[in-house]
Amino acid sequence: MSSSVRESNSNAAEEQRKRINPTKGKLRVLTSDYGPPQGACSSFKTLYSALEEFEKDLHQHIHLENNILFPRAIQMEAEVLERLDQEKVS
Repeated sequence: MSSSVRESNSNAAEEQRKRINPTKGKLRVLTSDYGPPQGACSSFKTLYSALEEFEKDLHQHIHLENNILFPRAIQMEAEVLERLDQEKVS
């Protein structure tokens, strides 16, 4: 009954992993782990730095969703469903 948020979380997380992991791997390979080539101009260095920062931000975002947002949503859903069940009994 209260599986809708859990199912959404599971499906969303799986889809994220399917899309992000290969792309992240490709970016790391193409950029030599975000290490600009020797003698690279400042624009190139800035781009690589921004890509690395983006990856860190993306991991933080996914962590927050998986470990804070979705667990809270599941808890809230369970509480609402419990209240609804109690109101039906009353």
